[in-house]
Amino acid sequence: RVEKKIRMKDLNIGDEVHVGNNMYEPIYSFGHRAHRLSPENYSDMIRIRTKTSTLTLTPNHLVFAQSQDDIAVPTPASQIRVG
Repeated sequence: RVEKKIRMKDLNIGDEVHVGNNMYEPIYSFGHRAHRLSPENYSDMIRIRTKTSTLTLTPNHLVFAQSQDDIAVPTPASQIRVG
């Protein structure tokens, strides 16, 4: 595999992306496509902070969060809570 950076706007369904530990998975969907992020919709973005980094996501971006049953569940970023 050739490692190269590709802009999100240039990705397509089926393209494989690096998901960590030398692993790649295909893109299976897009929640939306915003070709240009304008200042007025940037304020709608969700920021999730951890000890080591910050994620900036759209409110509907799916994040795998741990449920009460200890299962990883795809959850919209707007519903992520501490704890």
